[in-house]
Amino acid sequence: MARHTAVIAGFAAACAVVLSIGSHSVDASIEHDGRHVRPLQQSAVFAGAEVKVDVDRNLVLTGDSVVVTMRAFADVPTPVDAELEVYYSNDEWGGRVSSPPKAIDKEHITLAAAPGGGKPVQTRIKLDGAGKLDTYRIFVHERGGELDIWAKDSAEVAAVDVLGWSGNDFELSIDAPKKIVAGKPFAVTVRATNTTGKRIKHAPYIHLGTAVGLYGITDREEFAIQEDDSDDHAERYEKGFAPGEDAVERFIVTPLGDTELTDVTFVASAYVWPDDGAAPLAGGAMEAKTVRFVPPAKKLAVR
Repeated sequence: MARHTAVIAGFAAACAVVLSIGSHSVDASIEHDGRHVRPLQQSAVFAGAEVKVDVDRNLVLTGDSVVVTMRAFADVPTPVDAELEVYYSNDEWGGRVSSPPKAIDKEHITLAAAPGGGKPVQTRIKLDGAGKLDTYRIFVHERGGELDIWAKDSAEVAAVDVLGWSGNDFELSIDAPKKIVAGKPFAVTVRATNTTGKRIKHAPYIHLGTAVGLYGITDREEFAIQEDDSDDHAERYEKGFAPGEDAVERFIVTPLGDTELTDVTFVASAYVWPDDGAAPLAGGAMEAKTVRFVPPAKKLAVR
């Protein structure tokens, strides 16, 4: 059962910031940067109120905790009986070999809805797991209502995805510019290095994104990421991964449109799968790197 503590706290406005991730080492970026970022705010409408839900981060080292903040809005003050449920699966959510999602926490919470928002309520949830990659869904809905954990885009249920990572098996690094400018494409190189001292039968599959979701690394709408196809990925995979060897993947990233972002964190993963490709991850690594984002210079109107 997850450990939790409910407290009343000041409400933090939602912001769409990309998560930083890493291994269990002291310098792991998930421990340094992950606490300062959070997924998009979610909301649900029930019991005559709109309930907004924030989670302080959505990628953790498995076994760490997240803080969930709930606040209710209504035209007239009214109590709202809510229920918070957390479901866990070891490996990808709904994957062929992952365990069926199981409930690890359930809390009854009463929110005070009010015009402009009532007092926020927070609860801390410990996310334990046994997989290399663990996936969680945090649901907030009306107390006593039926919950369909597979439903998507339900107006009556707020759902937040959280990813748990058990730690790196080998080194992974991201080479990106120190600052990027909107509208100008640039290259990001991800390098995996076999530091295990042993030969790994297959080289890792390397991915890059700008967000973290229930099914792993995803992309924010502000950026387009294109994999450089100049390498023969199949040949590299079959060749294997010798001790000390590097596996390198290059990506072209294009910032899109106007944004209020001041920085962005690129999230990379390098997964090693077993021979049949169907079992849970045989090994892997995750890393992140934050760079400064510079909006395009605004042209002054000529009179």
